[in-house]
Amino acid sequence: MTGALLALLLVLFQPGQVPANRAPAAEAALPPTRLGTDLLGQHPIVALVSTRSVTAFGMGTAVVRAEIDELLHGSGVAAGDSVVIFAYQGHFPSSGRALVYLLPYRRGGRYQLLELVNGRDPNWTAKLKLTRATVALTAIRAREPQAAATFDLLARSLESANAWTRSYAVRELGWMSLRQSWVISQARLRRLELIAARTVHELVRLGVERVAKTLASRARALPPANDEESSRS
Repeated sequence: MTGALLALLLVLFQPGQVPANRAPAAEAALPPTRLGTDLLGQHPIVALVSTRSVTAFGMGTAVVRAEIDELLHGSGVAAGDSVVIFAYQGHFPSSGRALVYLLPYRRGGRYQLLELVNGRDPNWTAKLKLTRATVALTAIRAREPQAAATFDLLARSLESANAWTRSYAVRELGWMSLRQSWVISQARLRRLELIAARTVHELVRLGVERVAKTLASRARALPPANDEESSRS
C-alpha cells in the first residue's frame, strides 16, 4: 500500500481539518545517532500504549484504537488519552502494550505509525531502555556535552549482557563513524579499542575494527591543512 493511500484514509477519517503543526527542528536537541536524527528528527510522539482494538480497514490498512499509558517524548497527548492509529494490517499487536513512534496527521487524536516495538518482543526491555536513554539525551542542549553523553551510552552498551543492546551499539557506532565522525575523537576511539580488546564477543571486536577503519579512511581523504591553518591549530 502506498503512502498516498494511507494519507487518503487519514483524510477520510477526519475530513475538513488541516494537518496539525509539528514542532520545528529548532525545538529538538537531537542526539548524534541514527535513532536520534532519523526517528526523533521527524518530531514524533513516542509513547507506551495499550491496544484496545484493531480493525481491518481494507487494502492492507488497519485502524488501531489505543490508550496512552506513558508519554516519553513529544506533546499534544497525555497518559490516559485515547488515540486512533493508522497502520499496516498485521503490523500492530491486537492486544497488550507497544512502544510507538507516531506522527500527528490530523487533529482529533489521529496518528500515523512511524515505528513500533511490540510488547511481546523478546528484547522489549532492552529496546525500551535504549529508547528512554536516547530521549533523555534530548534534554542536553549543548552540542559537545550531548555528544559525550551519547558516546558514553553507546560505549557502555557495547559491554551489555544483552546481545541486542550490543548489536544496537555496534550499528549506531558504525553509522556515527560515517555520518557524525566528529563525535569519535582519538581518545574515544581508544576507549572503544580497549573495550574490543577485553570483550569475548566477536561482533563487538569486528564492529570497533570497522569504526577505526572508517575513521582512518575519512582522515586520509581530508585535504592537508595549509601552513596558516596549521599555525592556528
